[in-house]
This record gives sequence, structure tokens and C-alpha cells, in this order.
Amino acid sequence: MPRGPPVLRPAPPPYVYGWGFGYRGWLWDPWWTEPVPVGPPTVVAPYGTYVPPGYPPSVYPPPPPAGTPIDDDELPPQPERSVRRTIFSITGYGQHVESKGSAFGLGLGVEGEHWGMLAQWNGFYLDSLTGDGTDNINVVHLHATYAVLSGPQGRLRLHLGGSGAFAPELSRVGPSIGASAALGLIGPLGVEGQVSYTPTPFIEFDAFAGLSLSWERLALRGGYHWTYLDDRGLVDGIPHSERYQGPWVGIGIAL
Repeated sequence: MPRGPPVLRPAPPPYVYGWGFGYRGWLWDPWWTEPVPVGPPTVVAPYGTYVPPGYPPSVYPPPPPAGTPIDDDELPPQPERSVRRTIFSITGYGQHVESKGSAFGLGLGVEGEHWGMLAQWNGFYLDSLTGDGTDNINVVHLHATYAVLSGPQGRLRLHLGGSGAFAPELSRVGPSIGASAALGLIGPLGVEGQVSYTPTPFIEFDAFAGLSLSWERLALRGGYHWTYLDDRGLVDGIPHSERYQGPWVGIGIAL
């Protein structure tokens, strides 16, 4: 009995699927095509006589070695390219504090298929409330993350952990929550975002949004960063709030 036509498999795209970058293009992916059957159609000769298709001798690959797993097309399965990788990310950013100073920060992340960890430091250098010198405030986040949605086109993670604010006259630690998402757009170009919120004892709302461009095991990332911070009067009994914004850049490495 003649075999059916072979199946042309799409070549894996030359970028990886991982945390915050490298997801398959949701709008369009130039490296992904649906499998297309190839080979001449079945020919039915006159008088109802069946003639099998005449495939060239080199159409079919040689059979795999004995014991090799095969799929429904009797071919070895393709290596899985998914988010089952460990991703290390480094993020750096600078912010302007509405003519009152500046801020700088650093973020480190380790993400697996589902579980991960995220650490973030923000250093704020503001004009002193007393009018003499500069006040330095350090805000630190440490979150465990879990991907509730994860696939070849993107992922959604929830964050849970704690935040701490440390200043010359203030040292407080409280709970914080957050979420992050990434979505492939066109080929290796993707979009990502992250938000976190600390409700008590101080208030902080932190948000990132940006784009990522990935290739092989490396991704370049960048965008804009917003922060709102309110000490709720913990320093001198008078509530003080500040808004910070500025660009951020980062890299991601997939292992």
C-alpha cells in the first residue's frame, strides 16, 4: 500500500521562548508556517484503474534507528521549544523626580516555566525636607512569581512578596503584590509590562512597560518606568508623596 505524501515541517524560529522575551509572534511570525503536505496528488487512470503516486526516490528520509520515538507521521519528534527554560534578566533604570532629585534602580530576575524569583532595588536621592543636603531613600522588593498562563506566544505571572523602605528616619517593611505579562508581537519583537503595589505601612505603586527584541539566547529590553511613593506621614507626621518616571533598559539570557 502506498504511503501518503510527506509532511513539510516548519523550521524552529531562531529565537527562544522565555521570560519576558522570545515568544512566538501573535500578530505575525516570519519563522512560523503551518505544516504543508507536499508531493504529487493521487492519479486515477481511465477505466477505474488505481495508479499510486510516483514519488521521487529522495522524498522520504531514511528510517530512524531502532528504538527512536516517532510521531504520527513516522518521523522523529521535533525538539520542544517552549518556556521550559531558565531565564536570567537584569534591568537598570533612571528616573526624574519632578525637579526634586533623581532615582536609580536595578532589578534581577530568575524565571522558570512556572516558578521564579524577582528582586528590585530603587534608590531615591531627593532634596532634604529640612532644606539642607539630600535625603536618600532605598526601596527594596523581593517577590516569588508564578505563571498562571504560559505558552509559546506569551505568559502571565502573579507576584507575591514583601517591600521595604529604608531612610535615615524611616525603616519599614510590608507586604506587596504584583503581576507581569509578556506577549510576542511580530517575529522576535515582543511587548512586556509589570506592576507592583505595596499597601502598608507606606504606599508604593511601581509600573514598567516596554518592548523586547530577542535573538538566540539573548534579548534586549527597554521601555518606561513609573513609581508613586507615599510615606503616609511616617517620617515627620506629615504625609509626603512623590512621583518618579524615566527610561529603563535591560537584557535577558536564556539557559
